[in-house]
Formats: sequence, structure tokens, C-alpha cells
Amino acid sequence: MKEKIVGTLKSFWEDSVNNQAGNLSSVINSLGMNDFIKSDVAKEFFTSVTKSVSTIKADAYDKALDAVYNKTNIGGNDHRLFDESHDLLNAWEKVKDVLQDDKRADEIMGLFTAYWKDFTTVKGMPFKNFDKTEFDKWVTDLTAVVPGLKREYFTDLLQVNAGEMLSTLVGVGSAIFFLNKDDQEKLSEILGAMGASSIISANTVMGISAVCLVMYAVFVQKTKLDKTIAIKSASTVILSSAIFSFLGLGFIVEFIVVIIVTNAFKKYVLNSEDFAKLIQRCFSQLKTKN
Repeated sequence: MKEKIVGTLKSFWEDSVNNQAGNLSSVINSLGMNDFIKSDVAKEFFTSVTKSVSTIKADAYDKALDAVYNKTNIGGNDHRLFDESHDLLNAWEKVKDVLQDDKRADEIMGLFTAYWKDFTTVKGMPFKNFDKTEFDKWVTDLTAVVPGLKREYFTDLLQVNAGEMLSTLVGVGSAIFFLNKDDQEKLSEILGAMGASSIISANTVMGISAVCLVMYAVFVQKTKLDKTIAIKSASTVILSSAIFSFLGLGFIVEFIVVIIVTNAFKKYVLNSEDFAKLIQRCFSQLKTKN
């Protein structure tokens, strides 16, 4: 009986992933994850993770990460990139020296709680610390070369938050599922969504993950990805990201609207023969020029 129930649940899960992973990945791999982080549901969940930690010690560890900023005000809202306190290694150095009577277990938990608190904000946490003068210089140079590119894009590119990590895990999990099933169409859809989303939302972790998955699929698994399907999926992500940006409603409402609109977009636009022929002509022209 137990084996039958487990088998039924497994079959239900596989069918759900097989039918909805592409849609879910396209929607969740969008700028809407920042709206998710700001939602009351997300805040309640993220806070519950560290509720059991001693408040007094947690406050001390948390203040240690912001000590440099509170003293110098370096970087303003982007201080986590420059204050030598918020990347993982520097955060550990700050936390382990803040209290003299704590144990190593307290320090590890202190690092987790202090890091988690900032990791679950829209700004997130930096991959490493940067010199502000050098950062300002190369950002100025790049924004001068690429029209429309703003400083905020680079600060987002160099930091990661819980929403970006969650959307990456959804994409990677879906891609691995279809890799194992050798489903080229669904895999192409997922990777197309991840590629577009990583660029639009400046999600470095997702971008690196997408590149690694493509390389593994093509060179190790010898999978032939469908470029047309990948472009269709990327187009859906662009649309869903635009909707999240313009609606300004609650996350749940936006999420439902995006699902409805993107499904209609796929059905009546992306899946039309004319659209597919257009993409094929574009590829043919590119090959001719090369």
C-alpha cells in the first residue's frame, strides 16, 4: 500500500513538472522575484528561519556587519559592495570577533542570521568586496559606451539575493529533470528562459548556471537544443518581466496575471507557424552573412 501511494505521488509530481515546468520557470525567472521578496508572505517565511536565535547575540552580529557603513557612510544604499563587511569571507571576520564570550557554534549561527537578514532583501549580498573608486571608474566607462545601461544594473549584477537564488534553483532543477528525460524541447524552453532572465534581471548566478547547463547538454550529453523554442521561451520571459515592471500590484495578483497573459502569448503568438518561420529566416540570414 505504501509503495503504491509513493508511486502515485511520484507519478503526479513528474506529470506536473513535465507539463508546467516550462511555464513556471518562465514566470518565476523574471523580475517579479523582487516583488516576491517584498511581499508579506516572503518576509514572514524568511523571518521564521532565524526566529529561534538569541535576539541579543543576533543584534550584535548584525550590527557588526554595518559598523563600517554606520561610521563612514561609504557607498550609501550600495554600501554592501564597498564596506569590506558583507561578502562571505569579510562577514565571517566581522562576526567571529564581535563577542569575546561566544562559542564557535554561536559565531557560525551569528554569521548565518546576519547574512540571511541581508540576503533576503532586494539588494542582496555581494560576491566580493570592491574598491569604490575603481568600481565608479569602470561603471562610468561602460555606461558611456552602452546607451541605456545604468549603474544600478552593475550593482545588481554583483550581488545576489534569496529571490534570485530561488529562481535559479527552479530553473536548474527543471533543466536537470528534462536532461535526465532527454526532452530536447522542454530543455530548450527552460534554458531559453534562464538565459533571457539572467540578462534582464542581472542575475549572475542564473547566467553562470545557464551557461554551464548548455555546455553540459551540448558537449557531454550530446543534446541538440532547439534554438526556435529557446527564443520563444526567452520572448515569454521578456513579456512577463515587462508585466511585473509595469503593473505595480501585489505579487500574487501579478503572478496570476502573468501566467494568464504569457500562456495566451505562447498559444496565439509564439506557437504560430508565421512566428516560427520568421525565426528560421533570421537564422538563415545570419548563416548567410557569416
